Amino acid sequence: MSPMRCQFRHWVVVAALFSLSACGGGGSGSGDASSSVNAASGGAQLTYQSHTRDLIDSRCVTCHREGGQAPFSLASYTEVAAKKSAIAYTLETGTMPKPGFAPLSDAERALLLDWLAEGAPRGEGGPAPAATPYTYYGHTKSIIDARCASCHSPGEIAPFSLNDYAGVYAVRSAIVHQVESGAMPPWPPTKHYVPLKNDRSLSGEERAVLLSWLGGGAPAGDPSTFVASQAEAAQVDYNLRVQINEPYTPAEQPDEYRCLLIDWPLDETVYVDAVTVVPDAKAQVHHVFAVIADPEVLPIIEAADGADGRPGFPCLGAPSPEGALLPPRTLSVWAPGISGGYLPEGTGVRVEPGSKIIMQMHYNTINTAPVPDQSSLDIHYVSAVEREAVTIFFLDLDWYPSGGMPIPANDPNVTAQYTGNFRWPMRFVGAEFAGVMPDEPFALHSAFMHQHVLGKSTSIELLREDGTEIMLVDIRGWDFDWQDEYFFEEEIIVYPGDQFRLTCTWDNSAPNQQFIDGKQIEPQYTEFGEGTTDEMCVNYFYVTRVD
Repeated sequence: MSPMRCQFRHWVVVAALFSLSACGGGGSGSGDASSSVNAASGGAQLTYQSHTRDLIDSRCVTCHREGGQAPFSLASYTEVAAKKSAIAYTLETGTMPKPGFAPLSDAERALLLDWLAEGAPRGEGGPAPAATPYTYYGHTKSIIDARCASCHSPGEIAPFSLNDYAGVYAVRSAIVHQVESGAMPPWPPTKHYVPLKNDRSLSGEERAVLLSWLGGGAPAGDPSTFVASQAEAAQVDYNLRVQINEPYTPAEQPDEYRCLLIDWPLDETVYVDAVTVVPDAKAQVHHVFAVIADPEVLPIIEAADGADGRPGFPCLGAPSPEGALLPPRTLSVWAPGISGGYLPEGTGVRVEPGSKIIMQMHYNTINTAPVPDQSSLDIHYVSAVEREAVTIFFLDLDWYPSGGMPIPANDPNVTAQYTGNFRWPMRFVGAEFAGVMPDEPFALHSAFMHQHVLGKSTSIELLREDGTEIMLVDIRGWDFDWQDEYFFEEEIIVYPGDQFRLTCTWDNSAPNQQFIDGKQIEPQYTEFGEGTTDEMCVNYFYVTRVD
């Protein structure tokens, strides 16, 4: 439920629990989880109305409903009862949820199996909805439109629509589950540190209104009472559109990370001060990381382009060929729901004639068949800016590539930490050309943190010379699919005696391994690298000289 990054993986608990075609016998849960379920019910008979309806509604009905993604509906007791043997079979064999998707908890699985073993009784009625003063048109439509519908609309990346009352009402139990758990709208940073722009999490008031309305039966109300949200992004008059050089059809499912090239068309130096991605095949473009490849690094890029017989080159980690750590010149980080807009006022990113743009495309085809994509960038450029911006990365050089960041197999809690200043990264990226000097104060505008799929948490702190510690961004539940660049509400001045502390934690246990070719891999020793099974711990800063 977000105007941004509506990745199916987070809704898959809701959307893909049962895609059933086989039949099998019923079964009974056993063990501690089953005992706890029976104890919780106080020995009373488990029923659909009192015990399992909310679970099925929240985990299944978003897809298993009329017009949904699944081939049959589980939206009513009659429809669930007709499939009870198949449901029991999938629960017992573990064939649903599919590999790679969030599983049911032991308690949830035991509850469903115990209920099925008792014959899946319906029970009487259910608790009456609590009274609520809120209605869809009068109170919650504006919240849902602003936070959810930009992704949850026809043709977008999310698997179902929330742009009208019927669509919202059909998945109301799932919305409760996601809002209560905080999974949607996705906003990974911990609150109450440095204020960040574009915070897409629900406010306390919005959350309370939604939950009260949903708990009260989600009444529609009077359509004439609807007032649209007043929040609008600044409008940009883009003056250039550039497109990926040739169409690309994703060849790996359900996720592929592919770097595709765009030739830069201008023959004079310009500064980009606003940019947004224009996805072509919207339903499969999950996120995009666009960077500038300056003319001097083009031989490396061009050698990798098409080397495997397809346009571009694979790039799961950084947007560069495997084994090539190139100076990053970030242009845009984009995901569904981001409308683009201006960079911090008076700043811009320089682009030289003869450059290329590398578009790191994350394609997700779990909800659609792969089709050719030739996405574009809309750009606003100017001939000069008050302050040129440069992207500076921060990490421990001992981590790369010497194996200095070991992550042992089967260890669920591995931490690496580095404290240092910005002098060598500034020299590496040539920051002096932007007026950012290693021994002078500079302005910090954003942070973009990066790990791979074993990541568990990450944070970046500013350590003042006087001992003051400022947490800039703290992500305690890292998710590779929800990376973002976080812009600060106000620029932060960094002085020559200040340092930064970067911390990353990984979970290399068996349950946290990724799936490759449909099979979950075994835990293995991992270290810093660009490959599919390697890891990283890097932070990128958007910086300028002090105004």
